[in-house]
Amino acid sequence: MIASPYFYLTISFVAFLGVLYRYAWRPLVGMLDAHIAKVRDTLQQVDNQKIQALQDFEQEAKLYEQVDQHVQEILQEARDQCDVLRHSIKAEIEKETLEQQARLKLLTAKMREDFLCQLSDQIALQIIEKTHQWADTHLNAEVQISSQKKAIELLSKLKPFDHE
Repeated sequence: MIASPYFYLTISFVAFLGVLYRYAWRPLVGMLDAHIAKVRDTLQQVDNQKIQALQDFEQEAKLYEQVDQHVQEILQEARDQCDVLRHSIKAEIEKETLEQQARLKLLTAKMREDFLCQLSDQIALQIIEKTHQWADTHLNAEVQISSQKKAIELLSKLKPFDHE
């Protein structure tokens, strides 16, 4: 059994394992432990960064909500101001329209009065002219003068408008 090659092979293999354990295994295990520790530290840093990123995201989300709320308030204020401005412009236009209508009514009344005065004057002139023509052809001079005076008096009574 001692002289068997398997025995020496087994002893050599056990010796190799002992040397390997003493000089190679411990450094390999140490390097693996260091690498595992480094990976754990990196994972811990990643978790911390993830937590920080979530906190930052929540803060930014709150900030965006505040900004959005502020923008909505500004827009609402602008809408309110537009409504007020629109109503004031509408009221001003309605006021100007009423003033223009009043001016138009006054102008129309004045123009109507002027037209009626002119019409009355033209009618009176035509009556006087026709009276003169009739008197010239049908009456003598004394009667003509008295008739003209009476016609002028009657026409002045008939005139409804005074001239300015």
